[in-house]
Amino acid sequence: MNTNKPAVDAELEALQHDTFSYFLHETNPHNGLVRDKTAPDWPVSIAATGLGLAGCPVVVGRGFITRTFAIERVLATLRFFWASPQGPEPDATGYRGFYYHFLDMQTGRRAWNCELSTVDSSRPYLAEIGLVGRAPGLYNLYLGGAFDGTRLNKLYAQDVDNAKILKLLDPLIVQYANERNEGERFGDFVIRAAFVTATPAGNRFHAEVELAR
Repeated sequence: MNTNKPAVDAELEALQHDTFSYFLHETNPHNGLVRDKTAPDWPVSIAATGLGLAGCPVVVGRGFITRTFAIERVLATLRFFWASPQGPEPDATGYRGFYYHFLDMQTGRRAWNCELSTVDSSRPYLAEIGLVGRAPGLYNLYLGGAFDGTRLNKLYAQDVDNAKILKLLDPLIVQYANERNEGERFGDFVIRAAFVTATPAGNRFHAEVELAR
């Protein structure tokens, strides 16, 4: 019997609390953006911001912050990104669904002439089934990403709500279950079955899009 377990659990909880405190102290409460590190005047990053959001449900469950506080923080972040400037301009926040890796903590505009972050903001576009929010309750549905992350997916339906998403996906999943080849992944199947075309490179992401109805 491990008599040290209560002490170890207490140490781990203290470590978790201290770790999350970074996101409490290094976040702009007005836009939810999280500083990449504690160096003076350092910009925020998409990675740190996303990690802070992902941690909110966990720390609410641990009792480190209240549910109300977490909701306010998440909504501040999402509202900022919803209204953020998108385009090819050098001081935009993002471009075509991707966000610049480093952003100014106050304005949320691109910092240091940095790159668009394909690692931190493109995960939905690599999924076999990807959803990207367009407005409250409305999403773009993407299909056909590669299981191993080597192929982008393709837009399949635009501005669809939860009920429509299920209506579109249910017959595809049934057909996949009945007609897939041995070992065939869903993302490969929807391309073979011509629901979407393959996106072998980024410059083909918006090519040959035929929206489902």
